[in-house]
Amino acid sequence: MPLENQDFNWALFRISWNDNWQSWEWSADARLKGNITSYSIASIIILEHLWGKWGIELNSKSNVSYQVFMKILQSNVKI
Repeated sequence: MPLENQDFNWALFRISWNDNWQSWEWSADARLKGNITSYSIASIIILEHLWGKWGIELNSKSNVSYQVFMKILQSNVKI
């Protein structure tokens, strides 16, 4: 989502349910600073960086779901 801040312009976060504490948790997984106006381009950059940090290799046969998701994002990029 676009989020104007001095440190970053875009943020990727997730909301998950904690069964142990019976509460919702927010996690800011990645942030991006730059003059990027397209959510699709920002998403691609953020996810490539985040997945690399998590050790997810997009070229691996075991990560087909990630590859499909990335192709969907890339198909939405307007040039």
